[in-house]
Amino acid sequence: RSNKEQEIVNNTDSIIVSTYHELEILIQHHQVNSSKVNVIPPGVDLSLFNAVNKDHAIKQLGLGKRPIIIYVGRIDPIKGLPVLIESMRYLKSNKNPKLLIIGDNSVRNDTTKLSLDLIHKYKLEENVTFTGTIEQTKLPLYYSAASLCIIPSHYESFGLVALEAMACKTTVIGTKVPGLESIIQDRKNGILVDVNSPLKLASAIEELLTNNELNFQIAENGYNKSRNMTWDSFAFETSKIYDSLIN
Repeated sequence: RSNKEQEIVNNTDSIIVSTYHELEILIQHHQVNSSKVNVIPPGVDLSLFNAVNKDHAIKQLGLGKRPIIIYVGRIDPIKGLPVLIESMRYLKSNKNPKLLIIGDNSVRNDTTKLSLDLIHKYKLEENVTFTGTIEQTKLPLYYSAASLCIIPSHYESFGLVALEAMACKTTVIGTKVPGLESIIQDRKNGILVDVNSPLKLASAIEELLTNNELNFQIAENGYNKSRNMTWDSFAFETSKIYDSLIN
């Protein structure tokens, strides 16, 4: 694979990457000339991902009055779901949040098994629910109903889920990995915690569930951030690169 990647780099006039971290990797591992690399972050579809009134979203989904936390993504080792499940055992507030895990849990891999084992071990059956896959058109309802969207990944190349949640005015807690750090400014438009740290993740969840003013302000800042990171802007910047190559 590395040889093929090097061949592509050597024979390409222009390269588009999502983050400056990816640019650094290209320079470090493939000695690419940075002048032919363009950093253009992906975007969010604002025609789909928009805030819905929280009470309306909760009613539409039939969710009760408990605060909702959501996880959206593959159930895969790199996504860190067991860390999030374990963090639920450390929550001490009387808010009693409900965690919805949105993703395909039909494949019984090691991460699915570990997640289910942790739920059983810590008696979290009433606090954690696997929803399975959800149609993309319904995701804005889930984002809008949630008080928090958690991305506990060990690695993210970008973090599109964070942008989708931000566009729906939902506060994001993510991990300190390059893809998420390219989107989230800690304690401004989201919260960043150490990778693989259930206690620190639980502490961040507690703080935001008990500090409505902070949660609201971060959600507003995240929403404003999402306005400037759209597929339209990505397409426009990409078209300029094509024009420069043609002309």
